[in-house]
Amino acid sequence: MRNEDALLFLSYLNFDYKIKDELLNHFTLEHIQEIFDLSGEYFKENKLLTKNNIEKLVEERKKFNSDAYRDFLEKKKVKYVSILSENYPINLKDIEYIPQVIYYKGDILPEDEFALSIVGSRKCTNYGAWATEYFARSISELGIRIVSGMALGIDSISHRAALKSGGRTIAVLGCGVDIAYPKTNYRLYDEIIENGAVMSEFPIGMPPLAHNFPVRNRIISGLSKALLVIEAQDRSGTLITSRFANEQSKEIFALPGNINSLYSRGTNKLIKDGALIATDYQDIIDGVIDFSEFILNKNKEEKDLDILDAKELLIYNLINEEPKSQNKISTITGFSIIETNTILTALELKGFIKELNGGIFVVD
Repeated sequence: MRNEDALLFLSYLNFDYKIKDELLNHFTLEHIQEIFDLSGEYFKENKLLTKNNIEKLVEERKKFNSDAYRDFLEKKKVKYVSILSENYPINLKDIEYIPQVIYYKGDILPEDEFALSIVGSRKCTNYGAWATEYFARSISELGIRIVSGMALGIDSISHRAALKSGGRTIAVLGCGVDIAYPKTNYRLYDEIIENGAVMSEFPIGMPPLAHNFPVRNRIISGLSKALLVIEAQDRSGTLITSRFANEQSKEIFALPGNINSLYSRGTNKLIKDGALIATDYQDIIDGVIDFSEFILNKNKEEKDLDILDAKELLIYNLINEEPKSQNKISTITGFSIIETNTILTALELKGFIKELNGGIFVVD
């Protein structure tokens, strides 16, 4: 429990994320609680912190009470997960500079692992707005989560399209999760909490400071399996997110645009540098193996087994356990070859199974 308390304390400290990561790497997860016990001299001798930060750590350590802090979070209706939590977002576990704690409102679900991040310009063109709505809606309808930053422009459009399609969406904020930023998005903020989550590594009360946004971009890319960049100027925060995605070995897709458009210069350059072209949502599904497998498994789960009679269900379950030949199925069930063949044909016609070369039947 003290290790979890130490992670909460570390997240509470107003230190640069790289400094926090260095402290975590130094002490390791098993011994991070030592941050509570060691003298300021230890941090100085090991060159872990500057003099000012040592003084800050020692002073904040005296005031910090983990139980009181948890009570404070609960009163604010803010939840949290640490690296030690079972439901810590799995996609974040392997990124560089892993957030020790994620604060959130809403819910974190296991299937949130299958997510696409969509980012782009705050000032987008009509083309960019249309493309964002199309991709976010189409991908969301397949059950894949949409992750973005709740900024004006592309971010907000992607969240709204996901919600409109009945999907889940996750917003990563550059401030505390108790703050709806920008203020004009307060209704969107509430809708996302109801149908997904708003997240932040920053403690509650943290204002939306300019330097927070490039930092949070590594979480936007980190939460997903792939990144889609809709529109971006030559030098924009959007390209910072794509750099993080590249460092995290995420698949990067970009929307090609008019070579005369200021807002397509960044995306066209990404394509020149190796990003995959996205002109249809299927490009993304085909380009990310995890998405293809997720949709395949989801379709299998959604098959209505109630339409099968007892014998059809028996044979379907046998094939679902392991692909089998007609003779093998006949032997296991005791059905004649003719009856087995009739049932297999019915299952094929209903779309539950298919026959491979060699007479082996598999679930379709």
